[in-house]
This record gives sequence, structure tokens and C-alpha cells, in this order.
Amino acid sequence: MTVIADGRKPVAVAGVMGDKLSEVDERTTRVLLECAYFNPVTNRHTARALGMFTEASRRFERGTDFDLMPYAVDRAARLIAEVASGKVARGVIDICPRPLLRNEVRLRRERVKRVLGVDFSEKEIEKLLSGLDFELEKEHKGLFRVKVPSSRTLDVRREVDLIEELARLWGYDRIPVPRRLELTPGTGGINGGPEWELRRKLAGMGYQEVLSSSFVDSKLIEKIYGAGRFEFWRLVAPISKEEDVLRPSLLPMLLACVRRNLNQRRRDLALFEIGNVFDRHPGEKGSGEQRRLALAVTGEYRPVHWSGPAPRQDFFALKGTLESLFDWLKVPPMRFAADSHPVLAPGTAASIVLDGEKIGVIGRLDSGAAAEMDLPAEICLAELDLKPVLASAAMPIYRPVSQFPGSRRDISILLGENTSCADLLDQVRRVSPLVAEVAVFDLYQGDRIPPGKISLALSILFQSRERTLRDEEVDRAFEEISRSLIEKFGVQPR
Repeated sequence: MTVIADGRKPVAVAGVMGDKLSEVDERTTRVLLECAYFNPVTNRHTARALGMFTEASRRFERGTDFDLMPYAVDRAARLIAEVASGKVARGVIDICPRPLLRNEVRLRRERVKRVLGVDFSEKEIEKLLSGLDFELEKEHKGLFRVKVPSSRTLDVRREVDLIEELARLWGYDRIPVPRRLELTPGTGGINGGPEWELRRKLAGMGYQEVLSSSFVDSKLIEKIYGAGRFEFWRLVAPISKEEDVLRPSLLPMLLACVRRNLNQRRRDLALFEIGNVFDRHPGEKGSGEQRRLALAVTGEYRPVHWSGPAPRQDFFALKGTLESLFDWLKVPPMRFAADSHPVLAPGTAASIVLDGEKIGVIGRLDSGAAAEMDLPAEICLAELDLKPVLASAAMPIYRPVSQFPGSRRDISILLGENTSCADLLDQVRRVSPLVAEVAVFDLYQGDRIPPGKISLALSILFQSRERTLRDEEVDRAFEEISRSLIEKFGVQPR
């Protein structure tokens, strides 16, 4: 900030406004004419700091012509003498701490041609720019050193600024437009790539995409997940107290979106979000940045069909969505293993396992977390790391349907209630290469079933792509499967 003073007291804030004592009135007999150039950036900072945006500050912050100052003060003195019969004192005091220099810019003729598509001759360039008081000095063929007029110091600083002046003088309508544009292949941006296809697939399955902020409330995260689970990336200057850390998970903001929709009486929801999280656990190095997919469902399927009541969107519906996605991406079969998670209710939480590695979780919202966010507990959630999923994705491979008939066998077994069904199905597939399909079609736990046991019924399809199977082959494979399940899991056939 610069102040103009008379040796005893300030009389003006430089480039912004003078004080009342420096005004001219009917009693004024002596006038001191001041003509100055103030730095535009400094002048704007001063006006902004004081909250005084005056006509003077607007002029100075846009830049004035420092070469015109002597002419301006002489003209003002002459007008005072002619109009007001004033007497002009002899001499001018010039105070300049450092010389004000005009900008010098190099201009290449080839660069002009490449940018505008117009092949100007050197004479044409000199003629056009000289008409605007630009001084051109030819360094060598095709290269000029251009001295910019003092009135254009702020807006002409680069070579491209000079090229713009040439285009303006030549006429934009005279610049040729090529009939054929060269196109480069896309690199899978916002409208391409497996992630974009994943969005389209989920939208086709009835899900709606959510885009939420990457900033979340650390206190809410600690209430839901427990203190010490995450080592947050804290913001130096957060927008608000409720957005003070980078999100370690997509689930809190997805649940906030669910709550907002439920408050608007939208009860049937299927939402998903793809985004980055910053999941750095205590003791780990690096940012821990991951690309994740999160899903949330509640209520009934939409749209409702007249043929019957709409089914509920529950854990198994969400699990089916993930299985459908994995199958569509041609990812190796995933497994669901019982697990625990602070946001998910005990007994409903499961890990999503791909190639023996845990990549995510799925389950129903825990009642404690639901209470913290003022939500009902009938919400099912899933969150998984996209990197291993997309890395394992393969191009679709055509596999013809077998031309030979299959033979189906059912088996009912009694097993411990803690036995993993996924492990059971994997064992059936491993025992015999003739197994084409295996699925659970019945589960029972109640009367006539011992405590701690469940009754499970499996349907197994035996089929070959090369020939029709004989009954003896199917029976032998079925017996091997039964024996394997008994030996490995201790099941009892019923």
C-alpha cells in the first residue's frame, strides 16, 4: 500500500482516493498537478484491502500508459491557464525509482502460419503491426523482435498475443477453415473404457449413479467405524468442520445420499458410486488411494409390474448384482466368506474374495451405524476395490452351448451351520470335470434337524461338450462327489 504525503500528513491513498483537504473548491488558488503510474497489481490489492473500488483504482489496476504522463500533465496545465486564467510555474519534478520499460516479444513467421493457417509475408507482418505502434526489428529471416507500445504493456506479453493482433487486423472471417480435420484415436476418457462400461451396465440393471464430495466429517467416520481405524488425510483449510478429511470409504456419503432420498419420500432405491478413497491405515506408508465401487439398495424393485408384488431389495439381491457384474466382466468366480465389519450387522457381513484376496465387503447396515446417521437398518451395502476386478476382466469369449444332453442329480445333506456354502460348491466343481452347474435349491433348519445343523439340497448338472454321458459315468461322478463332501466337511446324506 502506497500513501502520498506532504511531509506532515497523508493526503491520498495512491491510485485509490485523495483526502478531503486535497479537494479543489471555490477558495482554491494554488494547484499542484500530479500525474503518476502505479503498479496495477499493487493498486488492486490496496483497493481490495480497503474495500474502496473507485474510478481511479479501476483505471490504475487496468494499467495506464506511462509514456503519456508528461503530455498529460502539460495538457492539464495548459487548460488551467487558458480556461481559468491560471499562471503555470516553471519546471517539472520527475520521480521514478526505476525505469519503466516496454515489453519486447519475439515473433516467428512460421509460428504465425502454424497457429492461423495464413502464410503472411514479412512485409505484411510489419505493415499490420506498425499500424498499431508496434516497433519491429528484424533479427534474421522469419524472426522479429517486437517492442510493444506502453499502452499495451499488460495485454501483449507473449508471442501468441501478437498473433492474435495479426488475426484481428487481418480479419477472422478471412482465416481459412480446413475442410478436413485430423482425428486421433480416443484413449478411453469419460465416455470409454471398462469403468464407463461398468457404469452403463449398472444403469441398465436399474441403479442410479451418485457423485459425492471427497471431503467428509472425521467425527462421523469415527462414530461409525470406531476411533483409530483410519489415519486420516486432513485438509489444511477445510471448507467446513463437516468436511475436514479426505474420505477413507465411499459408504458414509452414499448413506447420506440414501438418507436425503428417504427424507424426500423416495423409499425404493438402488444407488452406486465409483470414486477414489484414501484408505491409509495406521503405520502404512503412501497415500493408500484406491478406486472403489460402492452400492446401496433398500425398498422394493422398481418399476412395479402388474403380474405380482415387487420383491424386496435385500442382501441376496445385492449379491446377485455383484455376481452378474463379475460374470459380465468375465472375472474369475468370486467367493463370499463370513466376516465382520463395523458398518455391517453381525451375521450378515461377508467378505468378497477374488483369487484368494479380499477385495471388498457386503452386508446389511448395522443398527448402531443406522442410528448414528438417522437411517433405517433395512439397507444393504457393498464396497469393493475396482483395481483387481478390472485387472482380472477379460474380453468376452464365445463358448458354444453343448449339443449333448445333460443329466441332473440332486443331493440332500446335513451339515454344520457354520460350514461355508461357497466352499461346498467349490469342492463339488473340483471333484469332477463333468459338473456343468451346481446350485443350492433348498435350505431348512427347524423341526427334526439337530441343533447346530442345517439341511441343504444341491442340484448338480452333469454334461459333456464332446459326447453323451452314460448313466454309469454320471453315477460314478455323483458317488465321488458324495464321498468327497463326507470326507472334507463331515456332511451326512439324507
